[in-house]
Amino acid sequence: MATPAQRTNTWILDEWYAQAVAGTTGGYGGAVELWTWGRNDQGYLGDNSRTNRSSPIQVTGTWTSGKAAGNYPSAVAIKSDGTLWTWGDNDLGNLGHNAPQPSDLSSPVQVGTETTWNNVTVGNAFMFSKKTDGTLWCWGSNQNGALGLNQPYSPGASTIALSSPTQVGTDTTWNKFDAGFRRTHAIKTDGTLWSWGYANFGYLGQNLSGPAAQRSSPVQVPGTWSEVADGQYHVLGLKTNGTLWAWGFRSMGALGINNQVDRSSPVQVGTDTTWSTIASASYCSAAIKTDGTLWTWGRNNYGALGHNTAVPVGNVSSPMQVGTDTTWSAIALAEDGATNNSYALKTDNTLWAWGYNDLGNLGQNQATPGYSSPVQIPGTSWTSIRAEARGGIMAIKSM
Repeated sequence: MATPAQRTNTWILDEWYAQAVAGTTGGYGGAVELWTWGRNDQGYLGDNSRTNRSSPIQVTGTWTSGKAAGNYPSAVAIKSDGTLWTWGDNDLGNLGHNAPQPSDLSSPVQVGTETTWNNVTVGNAFMFSKKTDGTLWCWGSNQNGALGLNQPYSPGASTIALSSPTQVGTDTTWNKFDAGFRRTHAIKTDGTLWSWGYANFGYLGQNLSGPAAQRSSPVQVPGTWSEVADGQYHVLGLKTNGTLWAWGFRSMGALGINNQVDRSSPVQVGTDTTWSTIASASYCSAAIKTDGTLWTWGRNNYGALGHNTAVPVGNVSSPMQVGTDTTWSAIALAEDGATNNSYALKTDNTLWAWGYNDLGNLGQNQATPGYSSPVQIPGTSWTSIRAEARGGIMAIKSM
């Protein structure tokens, strides 16, 4: 991950919050605003409606981090007072309110009364959050052991689901984490990477594959890691030496290794040692280097890779640079079936988008087939961007 100097005071909010707790934000502070747009059929834009939005709308409150949507469209965010809030689809208790299901919510509702939450992620009908004491908590669907609670899921049996936060083990050194399709990857403060859940196609990086190879408790992936991005069907990881690695399903070139072979253990993407931040979705990937250049690969439907190519076009199986700009600082990807959307921040706090735009996913105040090159979303104070499947977009502005 890039250093604060490289980001020129542009932050992924999860990192900013951690530094705020430590008192090392370099003078950045104050409340921040949460904005959402895109698809909203189950209320996961948090604006008390089911109306799609083609321009960013503000979610009431002051916030520090959040993440939007999954295949079960829901959202989770943390307010500046450390309280945890969720909304959207609740079919499997994935909102954490200990409420009968389904009971979808179109506005944020607080989860419990705790005030020590500081990081969140969303998976396939489940969520994870970390507290300031380093403990990791989960709720929602436990299909294929995705919650890491040592409660295996057996095909044909009822899915074990939890409707309120439950601690994962007793460890207090969890740091960064991301969730994908019925599985989770997490990094501890010592740089070790752990995975659990569904292992088909080698998703867990454990040299295991097949439906029976699931793991219901955290298992270590060899290496020392700084970042992990768990997409729907593949995973990207950054090691502390700046190298980029991929594993999981090979479809459409998303692994970036210039072939179409599944990988059940991490395989290095090229030989570069200057990667700084990563993102993955169902069939496409993106990464930024320390020189501020942006690279994408995988499925290019509707120009989602940003290479100004006719849409739809073929896939790209190795990293390819997006334009010539050297001021990119953060990247997020979203996919919904055959559609792809990409979002990126620059160091001047401008936000850019490209790809499919049928529901206004790109924040351009219009619904169009799409854009194959980055287009700016209005505003110049964006500080974080989060995106997931189903076209629900979440971003944070400074005030």
